[in-house]
Amino acid sequence: MNTIAIIVINNSGPGGIILKSTICLSNRKTIEIYSDESWLCSMEKNKDWYKMDLNTDDWMNAKVIGDASAQPWKHLSNAVNFFGVPQK
Repeated sequence: MNTIAIIVINNSGPGGIILKSTICLSNRKTIEIYSDESWLCSMEKNKDWYKMDLNTDDWMNAKVIGDASAQPWKHLSNAVNFFGVPQK
């Protein structure tokens, strides 16, 4: 099992995070990772975040506000090109 940890600092205005990553494995297969509501969030920094037995009972699931075409992402020059917009 692997952990991806992201620290987000927002000094003003609306904030959030959007992530798309491609992991290339040694066997040449790839894994696509996207941020979604399955990600866990905490407003508190935890010194043990990297430990496998970390208690996340008081953490919350991420809230999806929108895709790459939604605010605040749509003003980023390449957000829609990079992340795409889900087909409806």
